[in-house]
This record gives sequence, structure tokens and C-alpha cells, in this order.
Amino acid sequence: MLLLILGLGLTVRGLFIFLSDHRLASDELEYHSLAASLVEDGVYAIDGKPTAYRPVGYPLFVASVYAFVGSSPLAVRFIQALLDVMIGLVLFRLASRYSKRSGFVAAGIWMIYVPAVLYANRLLSETFFTFLLILVALVATTGKPRGLTSWLLVGPLFALLTLIKPWMILFVAFWYAHSVRLNTPPKTIVLSALLFFSLIAPWIVRNAIQFGVPTLSLNSGINLYIGNNPRSTGAYKGVFPHELLRHSHDEVALDRNARSMAFAYLLEHPEKFVTNGLKKIGHLFASEGELLVFTFSKNDFSQPRRYAKEYTDLPISLIAMANIPYVLILLTGMIGFVVSQKDPLWSFTAGIVLITVVVSVVFFGGSRFHFPFMPFLTIFASSFLTKVISIRKEITRSQRVVIVILSIAFGSIWLYEIVFLASV
Repeated sequence: MLLLILGLGLTVRGLFIFLSDHRLASDELEYHSLAASLVEDGVYAIDGKPTAYRPVGYPLFVASVYAFVGSSPLAVRFIQALLDVMIGLVLFRLASRYSKRSGFVAAGIWMIYVPAVLYANRLLSETFFTFLLILVALVATTGKPRGLTSWLLVGPLFALLTLIKPWMILFVAFWYAHSVRLNTPPKTIVLSALLFFSLIAPWIVRNAIQFGVPTLSLNSGINLYIGNNPRSTGAYKGVFPHELLRHSHDEVALDRNARSMAFAYLLEHPEKFVTNGLKKIGHLFASEGELLVFTFSKNDFSQPRRYAKEYTDLPISLIAMANIPYVLILLTGMIGFVVSQKDPLWSFTAGIVLITVVVSVVFFGGSRFHFPFMPFLTIFASSFLTKVISIRKEITRSQRVVIVILSIAFGSIWLYEIVFLASV
């Protein structure tokens, strides 16, 4: 049964990639260029110029594929399709802890989850990052989570995740601190942490030598400015003032100056941090419009109104296929999470969702950022759906209040988005 489910998922992804005419755009072009530079020239550079703007993790993964098959984005997409199917397998293992039926439901949902199919076809980090994240959850929360063998795997996996998205270092700190509370032997945590730091150290040292800054990336200041400036909308908007670009002669200066301007704006307008923070959360939990437009539109949509027009011009059937499953998984997963027992998987999920929200509030929000925690919500959704009758009788009053508040919050985000799209 499981093999049939996974086979269906692989077939769907393979056919979509094979039939798709998607061309590289935006971030994909940079990832491709960085990976090709690693393979062909042995340096991490754009147009021959060393860079640390983007962290090395995902380009290194793409380069590892290019090293065997040549500079073929298509090959990367097929491998990502396979990794996405492996996510389904891991979901089966994790959800089966609640019941065997939950395992099959979780794997089945993911195999036909349209956003997962679409992301596998993009030269973006989402599929690879999500696979590593769900894999480390499997290692860290099942079997003997306090055993040395598990923790020796956790360290390298955390390192890879951090080299893809540097903000993951916050989650690493959270998980290690949480494990101390669970009485995990200090020696075990220390050994895992040493492995973690030993694997990210070469990249940090390289940046210290090349740029004079021991950092994981040189885009934190830029990203902070994007989300905190007079024209910020809560979402990504890569428009920078002339004074920033004029006084920034390299990546280090650009990042430093952008950070200074963002902090200056926040000090002068602290109230904007609150209002923009709510907008950023809205963008984080928004519909899958961004993914759909980037995948299927052939036109420019850099402006909000233009994006909205491109979104509403898509077939309503396509919009429904992507968004109805997302909404259902988010709502049922949220209910299942609220009523679930607070085991290690619950804590892992709570940590990754909370830190994603915090990072989005500080920087900027985007619907692609909710994709990595959707597999975890799929687990709790499957658990809820397979025993909805018994759970309904066990929900406490406080849990009902939390469910209602979160449902209203999500509903408000989607209603606002619908009204905005309808006004275009």
C-alpha cells in the first residue's frame, strides 16, 4: 500500500517536471550560476566575483548534481522530486506513531499536495531544505532521542540546514536547550554541537578571509532593510534608495549600510514594527498565489497590483487545486497540533513554526516560508482526521478557545487577500 502511494507521488512529480516548460527566473538564476561556478571554476562566485550574499548550502547541493550530470537544472528537479517523495516516506514513519492509518493518510496527502509538486520543479531551496528538516525531526524525536548515535546525526543535519537558511541557528539553539530540559546527557549534546560547528566553520572562515567578516551570509542587513523601511509592505520588495547603493561599494558595505538604515528607521518609527509585523505574518500564511504566479505566469509581476492581476488571470481550477489543500492542512493540522500530546515531535513543530514567525516579523514575510513546516502540520492533520470523533469529545475549553482564535486569524488573512484580489 505504501509503495503504491509513494509510486503515485513520484509519477505525478515526474510527469509534471517532464511536461513543464518552466524556465529559470529570479533566485533560480543565481542558484544555477553559483552552482556552475563551483563545478567549473572551483570558486563560489557570480560572474567571477566571489560572493557570500547567498549562503552556500543549496548551491552546493545543486553543484553536487551538476558535477555528475553537467549543468542540468532538469536533473536537479528530478532529484528534488525523489526527495519530496522521501518526505512522504518520513511522514509515514512519524505519523504512524499515532496510528498506522495516520501514517498512510499523511503520506497520501503529501503525495498529492500540489504546492509540494510545484516546488520540486523549481530550482529553489524549499524541497531540499524541507527534506532535511523532516529527516532531522525523524532522527531527533523517534527511537532513542537521547542516544549518542541519534545526536551524532543531528549535528551534521543541523549544519546543512543552517548553511541553507542561516536563521536555522536559532532553532538549533532552541532544540539543544530543549534537550537539556529533557535531561539529555551533556556529553551527547556537546559532541553533537561540536559536529555542528565543525561543519559550518569552513564556510565562516572562508568569508572571514575573503570579506573580513565571519558570517554565514551577507544578506541579513539587506533583508532587514527590505522589511523595515518607509516603503516596506511586509513582503519582499527589492527596491533600494540611491543613497544606499551609492555608498555601498561591495557586499559587506551594502549589508552594513542597509542594516544601519533599517535600525535607524525602526528607532524613529517603532510603531511601524508592530503594524508591519502583522502584515508580515499575513504574508507568511497567505495563499499559494506567489508560487502559482511564479510557476505559471510568463509576464512581469514585480508590482503588487501587477502580481494580483497575474494571480487572478490564472484558471480558477488551478488556484483551487493549490489553495484548498493548503487551507485544509493548515486548519486541520492546527487543530490536531493543539489537541495533541506534547511529545518531542510536538515540541519540534512548535519550535520551527514559532521561529519562522519570529524571523518573518523581524525581516519580511512570504508564502514560500510556510512550506517547510507544512509536512509537520500534515502529520497532525492526519492524526486529527483519523480519530476526529474521539478527539472532538476530548477537546478542553481552553483548547477550543485557541482553535477559534487561530481559525479567525487565518480566516481574516485569507479574506483580506480575497478582497484585495477582487478589487484589482
